[in-house]
Amino acid sequence: MSRRDDSTPVDLPSDASLDVAELPAPGTSTLAVMPGTTREIHGQVTGIKSGLLDQPSYLELKDRSGAPRRIAFRIPPGYVLGVMVGDQVTAKVRLEVVGKRPATDGLLLDGRGHLLLAASGSGDDDFAPGFRLERDGASNALVFSRAGATAVVQQGDWRRLSTKDGEFLLTSSPPRSMAIPGLDTAGAFPYCILRIT
Repeated sequence: MSRRDDSTPVDLPSDASLDVAELPAPGTSTLAVMPGTTREIHGQVTGIKSGLLDQPSYLELKDRSGAPRRIAFRIPPGYVLGVMVGDQVTAKVRLEVVGKRPATDGLLLDGRGHLLLAASGSGDDDFAPGFRLERDGASNALVFSRAGATAVVQQGDWRRLSTKDGEFLLTSSPPRSMAIPGLDTAGAFPYCILRIT
């Protein structure tokens, strides 16, 4: 029995993964993230910097204490992150160790709490608010469900899903920060989501 699939294919290279991470604040060179902890950053966007070559783009934020913060993100060419200077955003970033492998999870929400970007190396659906995620054992695909719409996404594929509350780009590829040669991702069910409308 095949699953209903409301999504359409998107022609992107499998390595065009999305990502969300925290960068060191301006004037510092390090950032300590302890495995198993989640950092949550709320703030107003004061700048948006585009990455050059293989570097991530990033948002400059002023958090609630007035301190500067930086949230890195990667999105595929031809797409934009729905954020402008002056917007309020919330970012959540977590480093997890699953077995012997590191897994990063990141989430970016707009000021109303709507999902803008999610990238989960651990496959934790807490980083995909509004989505229900499950594995399709028969096809080994990841099934995304939201607002009555469903997408069945094979590993490495990209799909576009239109729902009642927006349109999303989906992949079951790991976040870019986990694209490390030789990193064993067996048993991991990563995903990435980008709101495109």
